[in-house]
Amino acid sequence: MRIRAWLLLCLALIAGSLVKAQRADAPGSDAMTPPDARTALAATVLGEEVRTGDAGEMQQIVLTELFDRYAELHGVEVSDAEIETHVEAMQRGMRAKGLTAEDELPPEEAAQVEQMGRAMIRQWKLNRAL
Repeated sequence: MRIRAWLLLCLALIAGSLVKAQRADAPGSDAMTPPDARTALAATVLGEEVRTGDAGEMQQIVLTELFDRYAELHGVEVSDAEIETHVEAMQRGMRAKGLTAEDELPPEEAAQVEQMGRAMIRQWKLNRAL
């Protein structure tokens, strides 16, 4: 029941924010930034001002903020071991399909793979929790 109420709250916040985003007078700017005279305030999400004129960007900002808050409140975290397991599984899958999967990536690429893996696992955990 609590999850259903949470989802309804999220949908209500998103719907309200999207309507405000469509009413913004000026072209979009960076979200979650200090006031900008060129872009009207589109919404306030969890106490943070959001300035954008793009409904798609608004949706992304709202969902990100709500997912982040939910993860924080419910202890949704991704461990390094989960990331390693995920990366190894991806490499095995690539090899099984005959694709090359490097075991040692340059530091920049390794960081990107880790960041992507962390985001994917976190989102999977959030989806499962909701």
